[in-house]
Amino acid sequence: MAKSSTKSTSTRTAKRRSSAQKGSATRSAAKQGASRKASRRIARTVLIAVLLVAIAFTGFMLWKSLQTSPTDVLVTVNEDPITTTDLAFQYNLLPQSYRDTFTKDQVLEQIIDEQLVVQAAKREGMVISQQVVHERIQEIIRSSGITIQELEENLATHNMTQETFERLIERQLLIESYTEAVIIPTNIDDAIARAAYDASKSSFAVPEQVTVRHVLIAAQRTDAAVLAKRIYDGAVAGDDFCALVLNASDDRGSRETCGQYTFPRGFMVKEFEDASFAMKDGEFRMVQTQFGYHIIKRMNATPAGVKPFEEVRDGIIEDLRSSDRSAQYRELVAGLRAKATIHYANGTVLLPRQAPSLSPAETKAENVPDTTPIDDVAKAPIEEPIRETVPEVVVLPPAIDETAGAEETLEDDAPASPPATDTAKLLSCIASRAVLYGTTWNSDTADARQLFARSDIELEFVACDKDAELCKAKGIVGYPTWVVNDDVYPGRMTVDALRNAAGC
Repeated sequence: MAKSSTKSTSTRTAKRRSSAQKGSATRSAAKQGASRKASRRIARTVLIAVLLVAIAFTGFMLWKSLQTSPTDVLVTVNEDPITTTDLAFQYNLLPQSYRDTFTKDQVLEQIIDEQLVVQAAKREGMVISQQVVHERIQEIIRSSGITIQELEENLATHNMTQETFERLIERQLLIESYTEAVIIPTNIDDAIARAAYDASKSSFAVPEQVTVRHVLIAAQRTDAAVLAKRIYDGAVAGDDFCALVLNASDDRGSRETCGQYTFPRGFMVKEFEDASFAMKDGEFRMVQTQFGYHIIKRMNATPAGVKPFEEVRDGIIEDLRSSDRSAQYRELVAGLRAKATIHYANGTVLLPRQAPSLSPAETKAENVPDTTPIDDVAKAPIEEPIRETVPEVVVLPPAIDETAGAEETLEDDAPASPPATDTAKLLSCIASRAVLYGTTWNSDTADARQLFARSDIELEFVACDKDAELCKAKGIVGYPTWVVNDDVYPGRMTVDALRNAAGC
């Protein structure tokens, strides 16, 4: 019954706000022959795959070769090597859709970041016990509803042993422990959340929606028309509609919810949708679509409007906290990079800078939560993260780029950043081929705009909190989103990644 594809055009908050019911009679009818046991097995497989992807995208280095060949080393981070095997293993773990979005260079940089965090945690004497590791794995198993055997089978499909998985979890816990020790959550109160809401009210707009219940009699039934008419007459006469759904509907996906769907215009097939919006509350109607006969009961309709602040408050606060954590994590990594010695296989060397070293305890004492209202933050100058001031490096493993390592090695006294004129030319080239979509309150968006502004480069920017309709039409689902040469790249991008995407 639902159209075959409907692109989501909302942010994460908007997704939580959506009241449209998931699934449809169309999909349910198409899956009538699938067994529940098979569905559970598929769901568990997908869950483990999602777990592994989630771990990969926090940048954990999943596996280290027991015998590292010097020719396989892509980069050393404070003398810890990262090999082509490490990169390939983590990169290949990602589903194709992620590999289409993130380059190997970007994944490598994430591995470097995480290695720096792990090193910092070890310097502080942090250790994760095997008991804690096993408790986390048991927690994963319980929340996933799987057995240990099913976990091992799923790990095997990713060429991962139980031992490797345990090391991965240990690494994850170590990173979590350190970041929790040094990142101080900002106090996001109602005033800050209200300011964000007022600045982006259009993104909380909801279209007219209707709620109906229905019984589907599939077109494949030989007596479909006769049975549908009998059910319709019974519904009109006062039969329990939920009982009719449970006992007769071929839309198995909605049986447990009394056949109920809530949806705006454009989500259902025309005959079903037109009838649903034309009916009055409490009215019954029978319509025919390509899927069969639908006995519809109109429950209610909700006019178009804007979600009140009280309804979306918690989601806004969660998004702002997430954005704040991301910004603090980037700052943490930038500080660690500034104190690190990083040798790339192509000869590039990034040397430490002079920077104060704070332990987690000292960091907590030094950091005070920032409660500055969003409007004031938006007006304040934004400092570029330290990481963005170091040379952007294109790093490709030998299997991909046979010329890797042919570049001249930088001397220890080489400048820490490229000449300003070269940077300006590069940013100008990128800006001529890129459009940035974001919001005025998103820190990643602000960082990107500031980077170009410092070189007096005009970057085309669309503020989705002020022009929600345009962003909706473009299919923007998160902030920031880059459109480079008509290709879409969600999330924060390095200058190097932008250069590759733009072909500059």
